Amino acid sequence: MSGRHIGRRRQRGLSLVAAIFLLTTLASLIALMGRITAVQHTGSALSLQSSRARFAAHSGIEWGRWYLHAKRSCPPATDFAIGRFRVALEHCSAAVVSDGDDRYTRFEIRFGARSSDRRFGDPDYAAHSLRATLLLR
Repeated sequence: MSGRHIGRRRQRGLSLVAAIFLLTTLASLIALMGRITAVQHTGSALSLQSSRARFAAHSGIEWGRWYLHAKRSCPPATDFAIGRFRVALEHCSAAVVSDGDDRYTRFEIRFGARSSDRRFGDPDYAAHSLRATLLLR
């Protein structure tokens, strides 16, 4: 009879080791899934911020086009807010070009949008610059 009790004790100890291994494995998988979810969420948030920065810079380009058509000269240094972004004129140049008897003024403008409430290096900082070339008679 004493041989039967020794076998059962070994089985109980082995099942305890298996249960601890199973719990450890499940806990590791749950932690990994949580980390993957957090990384995906961060990636989505950065993508959204990048899109917003691009659209803010595009708004600057649109304003610059309006100004060039209305005034026929480069706009002065411009800085305005759109949502959480500061949009600024980064560059404007004008050159007269001719095509036969036709003369045009070619304007090149570049606007940039940057997060106004974040600094470079912050995890959710976003910036985007766009350039446009316009030919006006």
